Amino acid sequence: MKKLAVFVGLAVLFAAFAVTATAAEVSGTYKQKMETQRGTSELTITLKQDGATVTGTVVRQFGEKRTEQQVKEGKVSGDQVEFKVETRMGENTIIATYKAKVTAEGLEGTVAMGEKPPRDFKAARQK
Repeated sequence: MKKLAVFVGLAVLFAAFAVTATAAEVSGTYKQKMETQRGTSELTITLKQDGATVTGTVVRQFGEKRTEQQVKEGKVSGDQVEFKVETRMGENTIIATYKAKVTAEGLEGTVAMGEKPPRDFKAARQK
């Protein structure tokens, strides 16, 4: 019975290590620049990974206006990262949900703002 308990314990430890080892490394800074009808919008995403958990900030610079939101519910699984940020628009709070594939070049995926359909986004990893 004791051997079985040791075996099960080692199997659980190995499985946890394997999941962590196969997760992509997302820690870093990513930038996206978009031209809009009203000017240039720059997005800087800074992520920090601790195992499968992701924290960080999303900073949007639009002309003189700068906003910063904290990453919430961030997680990484394999080469996929997902996180949310809350944005205030007047009296309303809108939740943006980012889902992306992590590549050597950066993040590539979608962002859904509230109830609107997701739109594509691509952010380059900064060296």
